[in-house]
This record gives sequence, structure tokens and C-alpha cells, in this order.
Amino acid sequence: MHPSDWTGRARQFVRPLDALLRSCANELRSYAQGIGRSLALGLAREGAEHQVRHNQVAVRELMPPSAGRDAAEGAEAERKDENMKAVAVNSFGDPPRVLDLPEPEPGPGEILVGLQFASINPVDWAATAGALTRFTKHRFPLILGFDGVGRIQALGAGVQRFAVGDLIHGQFWGDVLAFGTYAQRLTIVEQPAFGALQTVPDGVDPRLAAALPTAGMTADGALEQLGCQAGQSLLILGATGGVGVLATQLAAQTGLTVIATARADAREQIQRLGAAETIDYGTHTVDDELTTVAPGGVHGVLDLVGDPEGLAAAVRHLRDGGRVVSIASGVTDELAAQKRIIAINYVLDDKPARLRRVSERLAAGRLEVPVDREVALQQAPEAVAAARQGGARGKTLIRI
Repeated sequence: MHPSDWTGRARQFVRPLDALLRSCANELRSYAQGIGRSLALGLAREGAEHQVRHNQVAVRELMPPSAGRDAAEGAEAERKDENMKAVAVNSFGDPPRVLDLPEPEPGPGEILVGLQFASINPVDWAATAGALTRFTKHRFPLILGFDGVGRIQALGAGVQRFAVGDLIHGQFWGDVLAFGTYAQRLTIVEQPAFGALQTVPDGVDPRLAAALPTAGMTADGALEQLGCQAGQSLLILGATGGVGVLATQLAAQTGLTVIATARADAREQIQRLGAAETIDYGTHTVDDELTTVAPGGVHGVLDLVGDPEGLAAAVRHLRDGGRVVSIASGVTDELAAQKRIIAINYVLDDKPARLRRVSERLAAGRLEVPVDREVALQQAPEAVAAARQGGARGKTLIRI
């Protein structure tokens, strides 16, 4: 018999056997719903993959070398299908990359979330630089992203706050930084130690639900720390970014006279959101412009930029007893030591209550969340690099 005939007979034998084994594996997967998803799926996958590898060896022994290579490449592609796409780093300081990573499984007290959108915040690249090691542990590969929205796909034992199918959003900051929102799926405890999660209020666009959490909570907390009263004046340094556009609205809605720094091309937007005056820092100094627009000084300064020199210039126009709050570590020890004013660097606190408060405003139509840009997950590394350069006119969203 010609060798090619033997090869054909081998294929006729192996292919039905392979199909039968795959069918058995599928039945095991169905049975897994009754005996425990994790254990049974693990057995099914292991058995199916083992037999597929065994059959590939048999085919390679009977078929030409090129056919064996094709079979191996097909099996590798099939294994990759079980992974998920995520944007991650493998060590501190690495540039973020799109990777194929194993899908997570929820442990006790955890939820598995299929993400729809994530949003970019400065804390994302701070985490990849190792700046959060004093707050929390890390595990590599470290997937970027804290803010997002998605639907719960599975529950670990003991979960009580949420149910499968719930659409949730918030700041996904758990005990250990590993699974971030720049991914197709993540697992996290239902009550994260450092973040805040809740169901998305009725009528809220999921895109805006992803854009709101960290920026909204920060704006709410910083304004609370300032303690300005209706009728007083507030200078916002860096009003066009994610926090700034929300802080401008919240401050104006409480009756403050908002003076915002913004380039000329953002003036109309910022005034529409509630600013009474804008200062184009590209063509004028804040020092000079404040002399004109606020000759009597301002009652408070909200720093969203983190430029100590610029903040020091602004503080010269702060009234005695006024307050300075920086969310960007702009308050130096020297500035904090001044007796004439109160100056602090604000660290976000009371997150669940703040998330609930700003989400209620969003649902009621009292808060606008400007989206500057929306990109696909594959474009996220480039979008992060662009965000680090500044100049945004709102939030950048990542479409999962």
C-alpha cells in the first residue's frame, strides 16, 4: 500500500476519535453547572487538552512534518482563545502593553465582572510606577485601571451585596493590585478595601458611569475640604481635566463664584459648566489676571495641577484665613506651615458615600461628565501616553 494511503486511513481514524473526545468534554462542561463550575471545568479542560495533544502526536507520526506543524499551531490558537485581552505591565516602570492573560475565577467573597468601559486616571500610571506600594500590595502582571463599568458574570461563595447580571461601576481598588479595569474581565471582593462599588443608577449611560467614579469622588471630597460658602470665590487651577470639569459644576451649583484656569479654546465649555471667569494661562499669568478679576482676593484655591510655583503665585491672592486644597501634592511643607492660611494635600476618603452622592447627581441630570476621547482596548497604551501629556478636555474612555 502506498504511504499516502496509510496517512489517509490514520486521519480517518483519528478525526472521529478527536471529535468524540471533544463531545465528551462538552458534556463534562454542562455537567459542571451541577457539581461546581471551577472544579468540573478544570477537569474537562485538562482531559480534553490532554487527549488533543495525544492525538496530535499520533497524527504527526503518520503524516508529513508540515501537517504536524499545522495541527500544533491550531491547538495553540485554541488555547489562546481561553485567555482574555488586558493592558498590563510585568514590572514597575514598564510601558503598558496589550497581553493575552488567563481569565480570573472568583474566590470566596469575590465577583467576576465582564467589563464594558474603563476610564483613564493619573492614578493608573502612578500604580505602574510603584507609587502606591505604601498603600497596597501588587502582583504581576499588573493590569491597569481603577475606574470602570461592567456586568457581574459569576459570584464567589458568600457574596451578598450583588447578584449575577447586576451592572456595577466604581473604583475597582482591591487589597492587592493585580486585576484592573483595562481588561475584558476582572475579579474583586464585593466590598473593596480601598475602592467603592455600587450598581449603576437607573437611566445612567454606562459610558458615563465608567468615567465618573475617581474624578467625581475627588471633586466632591476636595470641595468639602475647602469648606467655601455660597457667595464666596474659588480659584480652580486646571479646570479642564477630568476632576476640574466636575469640580467647576459642583462649586457653581453650591453658589460659589468660580474662577477657572483654561486655555482659550476651552473657555466656552468651562463657562457653560459654571465658571464665572476664566484665565488663559497660555497667554497671561494667573498672578496678573487675578489682580483684575478678583481685586479683593479669593476665599479658596483648588489645585488640580501640582505646580508648587504656580500654586504659590495663586496663594498670594488668597484672603487671610482662606484655604488651599491640592489633589496633586502641590502643597509644600513651607506652604503648609503658613499661619495666614490653611493649606493641605487631599487624599480621597469616604469613597462609597462620595460615589453615591455624585452618581445621584448624574442620574438626576445635575452633573455633566464630558468625554474628551473614546478608544478601543488595543489603543489604550497610546491613550495613556497621551493622557500623561495633559491638555485633556474631559475624560478618556476605553471601550472593552
